[in-house]
Amino acid sequence: MERRIVYLDGAATMLPTFWSKDFMGYSGNPNAKHKMGQMVRYKYEECKQRLKDILGVSSGEIFFARCATEIANELWLESFFGNRGRNFDIWCSPWEHDSCYVNSCEFNKDRDIFATDYYQIIFWQYVNHMTGNQFFMELPKKHDNTLLFSDFTAAIGKVEIPKIEGNFDAIWCSGHKFGAEGGGWLWVSDKALDWLPGIKYSFGGTPNVPQIAALTTATECAIMGTKENFKHYVFLWTAVQNQLFDEGIEHEIIGDDNLPITCAVMTLRFPGMNADALATYLSSRKIYVSMGKSACSEDDDFRALESWGLTKEQAEECIRISFDPGSTTADTDDFVKAVAAFKEEYLN
Repeated sequence: MERRIVYLDGAATMLPTFWSKDFMGYSGNPNAKHKMGQMVRYKYEECKQRLKDILGVSSGEIFFARCATEIANELWLESFFGNRGRNFDIWCSPWEHDSCYVNSCEFNKDRDIFATDYYQIIFWQYVNHMTGNQFFMELPKKHDNTLLFSDFTAAIGKVEIPKIEGNFDAIWCSGHKFGAEGGGWLWVSDKALDWLPGIKYSFGGTPNVPQIAALTTATECAIMGTKENFKHYVFLWTAVQNQLFDEGIEHEIIGDDNLPITCAVMTLRFPGMNADALATYLSSRKIYVSMGKSACSEDDDFRALESWGLTKEQAEECIRISFDPGSTTADTDDFVKAVAAFKEEYLN
């Protein structure tokens, strides 16, 4: 009997359910002055307002881009080179996605980064893409001279959206992480636009309004479905743990037990198992997972896990599984049984 596909890699790319082709009635150039262009322009502006409404913001601006990586890269460039003469300190957390990480800008984990009154920009993701940990249990009280930029890619549809205005100065995401065909959006505060006016010109070109409409609808559905999604992810997370214990498979769940988790993503370390070999074995059985690193990382780059205190050797024993609303306990059961089969065949 042919094996069924088990897809446990939603944190890298969720299988799309919102397609541009479903919004082709919005095709046209929204920058044109003719009637068709102006009709499309109305839909474009409507999408921006819908996103502001679902995020609960009334100020600032929405921009669209190809993905979160492009957005983060542009924000970094503007932070370094577009600061209108302000002498900024620029920092990033050690746990950032590769698109937001610059080694020389990493701040010390033990330092209260928000206490300073220097002009500074801080890049700190809201939810970690490897562990699902939510960093801000309480929103930071930041100085007026601080801008906080936060990657929400691993948060949309997984945790409740906090109060944005007054706490964050930029948040962004990639639509393909929660069911959109593609594209990403960015919200920027008025203060950040004043400090870094070049942001307004970083995301130019003719907007792809059908894709933007699909992205907007996907965002609305993901955020409105957060509570139900979370219950589903907790159920699957618990199922994986129970199934691993039942099979007697030694494992470690990577993350911080003192921080909340989304339960949508799970990085597992299997001591003594090479993750590359395990992932290849799983793939041969049509079970698809990620290695213990970002979907954007180089083959030998385990920085994201090393920032959680693992050695490179330990990181090479890690795989990441992640769920989407369509994942089932049959998927997790097939995954655990395949890990057990790998252990029996190659380690015993």
